[in-house]
Amino acid sequence: MSSTSFSHFRVIVIGASAGGVEALCNITRALPENFPAAVFVVLHLSRDSPSMLPDILSRAGPLPANRAVDGEPIRSGRIYVAPPDFHLLIERDQVRMSRGPRENNVRPAIDPLFRSAAIAYGSAVIGVVLTGNLYDGAAGLRSIKLRGGTTVVQDPRDALFPSMPQSALRETEIDHCVPLHEIPRVLVSLAKPLPAGAEVGAPSQGLQPCLPSGPPAVSNPQSRQTNMAKTKNAKTSMATTEIDVVEAKIAEGNADSEALLRQIASPAPYVCPECHGALWEIRDDGLIRFRCRVGHAYTLESLLTEQDEAIEEALWTAVRALEERATLNARMAERIEQQQLSGFVQHFRDRERESTHHAQVVRRLLQGGIDKLAPK
Repeated sequence: MSSTSFSHFRVIVIGASAGGVEALCNITRALPENFPAAVFVVLHLSRDSPSMLPDILSRAGPLPANRAVDGEPIRSGRIYVAPPDFHLLIERDQVRMSRGPRENNVRPAIDPLFRSAAIAYGSAVIGVVLTGNLYDGAAGLRSIKLRGGTTVVQDPRDALFPSMPQSALRETEIDHCVPLHEIPRVLVSLAKPLPAGAEVGAPSQGLQPCLPSGPPAVSNPQSRQTNMAKTKNAKTSMATTEIDVVEAKIAEGNADSEALLRQIASPAPYVCPECHGALWEIRDDGLIRFRCRVGHAYTLESLLTEQDEAIEEALWTAVRALEERATLNARMAERIEQQQLSGFVQHFRDRERESTHHAQVVRRLLQGGIDKLAPK
C-alpha cells in the first residue's frame, strides 16, 4: 500500500450511471499497477442495492478497489467506491461519507464528490464523466474546471447512454473529450506526481475554499471553440467557488441549510418534488440550479424530469378517482332503481357517464399523447 504524501499525487474523481459498470471496468483494466493517483468512483445505485462494484473493479484491474470508509486516509494507487445511499466526499487527506440530501434525486450523487474534491485539492483534481442518463456531474465538473482542475468526458457518440456526457459538454469547457478506450491513456498521462512542495489547495479545515490556479492548457480545440463563451473571468470564478463551498456544506448534511441558501440563492416559484418545500434558485452564471431548504438539489433539466413524473402520477391518480366515481354512481343508480325511486336514477347515470368519459380522456392522454384527444 502506498504511503506517498497526498500533496504529491493527484486525485481522479469519476462519475457514471447507466452503462457505468462496463465503462469503469474498461478503465481500471488498463491502468498500471503503480498508478500514481487516488481514484474515487460514484456509480448511481438504488439505496437497497448491495453494491459489488469494489469486487468487480478489483478483479478487472491491478488496483485494489474498496468501499469507501468515513475518515480513512487517502492513498495513491487505490480506488475508493461510494457505497449505496451515501455521498462520497473528500477532505484534505481523508475520505468523508455523508447521508446529506439527495442531489438530482440520487445518493450517492456525482456532483458532491466532484465539488468537494475541487474545494480540497483544486488544480490537482482530474474529473471524469462517463456514460449515464440525465444530468448529474455537469455542475461538479464545472467546479473542477473553475478551480484549475482537468476535465475529461467520454465522447457521447461512444457512450451507451450519452445524456451525462452531453450535459457536461454543454456546461463546461472540456479539456479531453475522447472515446472510452482512450480515457486510460489520458489519465496515465495526466496522473504524473506533483512537484514536491506544490500547493494544491487551502490547509485542511474541513471543506474550505482554495483559490483557482488558472485553467490548464486545453488539448481539445473543438471543445475550446464550442465552449469559449463559457470561460469565466477571475471575478466570476471566485463567485462560483464561494457557491461551491456553501453547497459542499449542505451536502454534508448541515442542519441550517436555509441560512446557507440565503447566501447564494433567491426564492423561486417552484416546489421541491421530493419534500414539497419551496425551492431556491442558485445565482450561478453558467448553470441554472435549484435547492430546497432541506438541501435537495436539481438542475433545470432534472427538475423538469421530476415534474413530468409528478404530472404523470397525478394524472393516473385522477384516472383512478374518476373511475371509482363512475362505479359509485352506477351502484347508487342501481340502488335507487331497486327502491323504485326512478326520479333520481337519471341524475346518477349522468354522473356515471360523465366520470367515465373524463377518465377515458385522461387515460387516452397518458397512453397516447395529446394528439389522441383531437376529434375524429
